[in-house]
Amino acid sequence: PSRVAPDEAWALGAFVGDGNLSAGRLACTVPAIRDKLSRLFRVTARDGYVDAHGARAWLRSHGFHGERAWEKYVPAHLLNDGRAAQAAFLAGLLDADGTVRRPAARGQIGVRWVSVSRRLLADCQHMLAGLGISAVIRLKSEATTTWHEAWELSVGGREPCARLFALLGSQIVHPEKRERLGATASLSPGDWQAKLRYRREVDPVIAVEPIGEMEAVALTIDHGTHVTAGLVTHNTDGRMIPASQ
Repeated sequence: PSRVAPDEAWALGAFVGDGNLSAGRLACTVPAIRDKLSRLFRVTARDGYVDAHGARAWLRSHGFHGERAWEKYVPAHLLNDGRAAQAAFLAGLLDADGTVRRPAARGQIGVRWVSVSRRLLADCQHMLAGLGISAVIRLKSEATTTWHEAWELSVGGREPCARLFALLGSQIVHPEKRERLGATASLSPGDWQAKLRYRREVDPVIAVEPIGEMEAVALTIDHGTHVTAGLVTHNTDGRMIPASQ
């Protein structure tokens, strides 16, 4: 069970996505986002922003102390929380600062989050893996003399998008993003192939370091693929038989 309530986890995702963590202010022009935030705070909307009264103390209670965009991350207690809280956090992050590409478009489509904090996206990738969804991080733009490098976390493919919608759909309040993700999730395999040019991508292996011989535990489940410590892996018994002979 989740320790952080879904509405609270959603608000954390929204503030991490496009909020000022020192001021308790969220960039927002979408009425549905403002309305959901008002379940937790008294809000004042002006000039494309929403001031959430009491949010600064609330953010501090979750471990945030005015981190800037390149310093943002997912709080440790959420990384170890239940599926409902993690899904709500990701939905808030998508509502505030994510992109869902139109299913009618040709080319690479799906869901993406862009941030100058690679740590934040790596944390989200870890949560997505735990929810059974594969996501890829790639460098979007190099650092300049005036700003930091930007990174992109993306989920693509019919089945991952369908699973993402099943987990996040009820928490997403941005009407256009929810509609786009639902339309993408409902595409048939034939429609996906006809309309989209999707290429499956995975994170590259950077290095392999020998650690010597030691005792190991082989975990085997019925359908073969599972997530262990945030890593998508596969049953190892078939690989271990030759080594044991």
